[in-house]
Amino acid sequence: MSAPIPEDEPDDDVMLFINVTLSTASTASVDKRRQSAPRQQPLHPAKKRKLDPHPVDASLQNRKRHKCTVCDKQFSRFINLVRHRRVHSGEKPFECTVCGKRFTQKANLVQHSRVHSGEKPFECTVCGKRFTRKATLVRHSRVHSGEKPFECTVCGKRFTRKANLVRHSRVHSGR
Repeated sequence: MSAPIPEDEPDDDVMLFINVTLSTASTASVDKRRQSAPRQQPLHPAKKRKLDPHPVDASLQNRKRHKCTVCDKQFSRFINLVRHRRVHSGEKPFECTVCGKRFTQKANLVQHSRVHSGEKPFECTVCGKRFTRKATLVRHSRVHSGEKPFECTVCGKRFTRKANLVRHSRVHSGR
């Protein structure tokens, strides 16, 4: 088994190879072995990582070794620590080019940009209604399926939304 990565070494400094499988449509006349046998190609040098050819013990795989120096919260991936640090620093490196609003994560900027573009990429397969967020589509789909995944632990009543369960729980607690 190869040596573990040192504690102070960020994940970005290790080598990563990806499997590239050739498309059968574009290689019809090429040797058939190449189509079924994946070939490894290195990624861009800035994104290289080392692969450990041996199975990793599950208890070590989930080890949180990147610790926030401000609040002591720990992360298993260095990039998650980088994102978390923005909570303390207030840094918002992603800016909307339309309105100037800033965000801590790129995904939040992408989501926000749909306000300006009107894009609704998530469509209900039952009624065709479109949504800007996948989570909103999932919540909407419960209208058609009748699914009520949130259950009161006291009386067993079920709800389509967690917020409705929280509001209902006040009946039992007297708040």
